[in-house]
Amino acid sequence: ALGRDYQEINRALLRLKKMPDESATPAERTAVLVKELPQSDRMAYKLLREYERGTYSTHPVDLYSARISGIEIRRMSIADRLRRFILGSSDSRKKL
Repeated sequence: ALGRDYQEINRALLRLKKMPDESATPAERTAVLVKELPQSDRMAYKLLREYERGTYSTHPVDLYSARISGIEIRRMSIADRLRRFILGSSDSRKKL
């Protein structure tokens, strides 16, 4: 479940057409997402923290927090993609 939630970062990067190199670490991928979608910073780093905790640590993982973070990242990246489509621009920060 945690790996599936983390994959939302990769799916968001695909939606934003900003996939980093295959060798990019989870932290590097998260940094690219936050650069392209600044409003995702809190959720992206929370998801990264839980993913790293589950992968590299014996500390308990907050699966609920990871799931909510993944859902929010999905929502934000879809909204940004739609905004870019409607505006016909790669700059999603323009106001309608």
